[in-house]
Order: sequence, then structure tokens, then C-alpha cells
Amino acid sequence: MKPQSVIGNVAKDLGLDLRTLSSRKARVDSEGTRKRYCDINLSTGDLVTSERMDRESLCGKKPSCVVKADLVLENPLELHRVSIHIQDVNDNSPTFKDNLIELEIRESAEKGNRFSIEEAHDADIGQNSVQRYRLQKNDNFVLAVDSNKAVYKASLPENSPPDTIVINVSATDADEGVNGDVTYDFGHGSDDYVNIFSIDHKTGEIKVTGVIDFEEISSFEMKIKAKDGLGLISYAKVIIDVTDMNDNAPVIYLKSLTNPIPENLSPGAEVGIINVQDRDSENNRQVRCSIQQNVPFKLVPSIKNYYSLVTTGQLDRELLADYNITITATDEGSPPLSSSKTVQLSVADINDNPPVFEEQSTAHM
Repeated sequence: MKPQSVIGNVAKDLGLDLRTLSSRKARVDSEGTRKRYCDINLSTGDLVTSERMDRESLCGKKPSCVVKADLVLENPLELHRVSIHIQDVNDNSPTFKDNLIELEIRESAEKGNRFSIEEAHDADIGQNSVQRYRLQKNDNFVLAVDSNKAVYKASLPENSPPDTIVINVSATDADEGVNGDVTYDFGHGSDDYVNIFSIDHKTGEIKVTGVIDFEEISSFEMKIKAKDGLGLISYAKVIIDVTDMNDNAPVIYLKSLTNPIPENLSPGAEVGIINVQDRDSENNRQVRCSIQQNVPFKLVPSIKNYYSLVTTGQLDRELLADYNITITATDEGSPPLSSSKTVQLSVADINDNPPVFEEQSTAHM
């Protein structure tokens, strides 16, 4: 979809008029600093795309592709989770790694002998991916599906250093001498990973060479090619699941702030909205938020990872005109990580003190 394409109408779905959307500062928040793929048109209430959404870049070969965002309204704070399901469009053609595939076949080869060729790669999924192959009509060969691929599985902690051994693949060849020497390489469609992993062409040992970041890629799937001395080829699949480490501290975002605030504000009034994000997963992303003591403010948990900053007592500018409020967020990882943010608030003067004459002393002669 092109930018500014209409996804749906938020105003109609939520039963809100356009005036309310504007007065309550309706907006779309994406998680953390990630790219925002949709926005709201306050003039029409339409949810529209703000960036081109390419399913292959966002989700790769995953069967389901969902982009999530939050629709936020203020006064009072209201949150709606927006889930956009990205459907695959057949916008990628199948490709072979090489335009010419050469096979060396002995003249003594018997009828029924199989000779593997590298499959085509298609970035699309489902019905839009490769469905069938066709061989030009000839008297000597037919195509047969090879469904007996070996599958290797490994688990790898994120941030694993370079030269970490991930897994060893192994293929045997019954031939003798040079004909039985097997070499290994990455197959077609695994090119994106050559800067992250390496494979020893002689031993089949796969090592880490780049950055392993769970938050960017949580699973790798690659094809490995084994070739003997005569050029005969077999393929295997390697699946590497990355395990999350607590390597991201929570980040505090100030989403809204009334500043300055009037000194006659009633206790319990909302003056700001805080959002806390942690890019890790499961317990590593569970966050507790706290506020410093001895200030007339508190954090009230709202929806999901949002908090309202509210007053707890009467403010008096004549006693204290400015506040520096420290908010701390700590996750539940092991060890836990934390971060802090200081919110500056000023108290605006209200004409709540009448002028007072100073008493004049009278001198008696």
C-alpha cells in the first residue's frame, strides 16, 4: 500500500465525532523508536498508512505478519491496540542462484539415478511462493521432488561473540578418493546471513561472524549445500533460534505534559502521560515504574505500559514554583536493568492572595 492509503475509520469504529478526536489529542504511538507505519487523519478520522509496508522486509517467511501500534486519547487517558495484518502480495519472482546449472554425469549412470539441483528462491509465502517446476521436454530426464532434506536445529544466545560455534552439519559420500570429498556452502536464499554466520567449507562447522540481536531477528533459517568431487549436490536446512538476553534497559517516554500547571489544580488531576518501553521479551520486558518521594505527584498505572502523572495535594506557587520529578523504570530481568527520566514542572501563579497593607505604627509625642 502507498503512503496515505486508508486502512479504516477510527472515528466510526470507536463511535467518536471528529471534534472529540481533536480535543482529546488522538494520535498513533508506535512501540519505542520503531518506525511508525500508520497515522490518524484528524480531519476525517481515517487510519492511514504513513510508510510503505513491505511484508518480506517486516516478517520474512513468517506465516503471519502483524504490525502493532497504540491509538491514544487523552483526558481521560484511553488506549486502543491497533493490529494491522499485512497480507502477502505476489510481488517477487522465483529466482535461481545461477542462470546455468552444470551437472557431470557418468555415462554408466543407471536409469532412476537422482541428481539434485538447487531449488529456486521466492521471497513470497504460501501460494505466492514457488509451487512447481517444469523441465523442458527431453528424452533423458524428468523432474522429481526431493522431500528428504535433513533438518538441523540449534539454539543461540543473543550477543554471542564472533567465532562462537553454532552447529556442525555433516554429509557422507560413498564414493572413494576425490569423488567422495564433500564441501559445504550456504545455499540460495541464505545470502542475507553471510555477514552473520560463516561455514567451514571442509568441515561444515557454522560459526558466528556478525551481531546476533534477538530484537532484530529471533530465528534464522538457511539452506546448506553439500557437494562432492563430481559436483553432485545435496541440501539440508538449518534452523537457529535466538534466545533473548536482558540487554535493553527500559526507556521512559514523556507522551504528554501540561506545563506550567495552575496552582489551584485539584488533587488527582492528570498533568502528564508517561509511556515505558523495553525491547526485550517475556520477563525481561516486564517493567516497574516509580517516582521519587517528597513531591506532590504520583504515578497511576493506566493501560498496558502507560502511566498518568497526577497531583496528590494542593500546590502553592508561593511556597515552591518549580519541581524536578525523577521517574525510574526497572525491568524484571536478571540482573535487572533500569533507567531514569527527570520531568520539569512549573507552577503558574493564580491570583489567590489579596493585597495587604502593612500596619503603620503611630508615634505619640
